[in-house]
Amino acid sequence: NLMTQSKSTPKISQSSIIDNNYQKRPVVIGGTNVDITAKEESNEEYSNGNIGESVIGTVRYSVGGVGRNIAEASFRTGGNPYFVSAVGKDSPGDFALENMSKIGMDVRGIRIILDKPTAVYNAMLNAKGELIQAIADMEISESIISNTSLNY
Repeated sequence: NLMTQSKSTPKISQSSIIDNNYQKRPVVIGGTNVDITAKEESNEEYSNGNIGESVIGTVRYSVGGVGRNIAEASFRTGGNPYFVSAVGKDSPGDFALENMSKIGMDVRGIRIILDKPTAVYNAMLNAKGELIQAIADMEISESIISNTSLNY
């Protein structure tokens, strides 16, 4: 397709785009984190006065982050996104990168930050699955944008 030529808009042909090895890809910029979800097994209310005690339950790990979730949805629907994000050089970062690589996502836009931990969202749920409290360690999010990650 050709753009219509006007005084303010240059004419760009499809062949000039191909000559420059231009590939149309969505760019997603956002967080990657590891979600840790702990759900208590008991049907008793959390507010029964047992604050500070251990309870039996299940713990699950998954990869999340709004940016990563959007990038994965784009990937799974044929979008082949260039995902710009950051993880730490740690076990959660390895887990996240391995998870994305395993399904075939391009992880070249994800920076590995040596001095900050991978973002973690840790949610505590009651037996009904309702959120009791969550802690979000997202300091690394400030490191997502850099000159190196945008050279694509």
